[in-house]
Amino acid sequence: SFNEEYCEYDCFVDAGRNHCIDRNPYDDDEGREEEFEPERYMECGQFELKDDNRRHLEDAEEEIEYYLGPYCANQGGSVYLGMFTDETCTNFA
Repeated sequence: SFNEEYCEYDCFVDAGRNHCIDRNPYDDDEGREEEFEPERYMECGQFELKDDNRRHLEDAEEEIEYYLGPYCANQGGSVYLGMFTDETCTNFA
């Protein structure tokens, strides 16, 4: 059967116009992990950990929250992305 999305994709690829394509419809998005986007953490922000059915401490009263944010190198000149335990990104995890 005819699929307009596949047809359009094939047409752009055949014409060498890959820059006109938003996504490849032949790629299966199901089961694909979400890509890490460092630009989301140019300022301190809460980091969402995936559960992945890992073991958790049953008696933990509250879930530990982590934050990602930029910090400067000791001598300056470089900026790194670090993991912190506070929402102001001052206490390294």
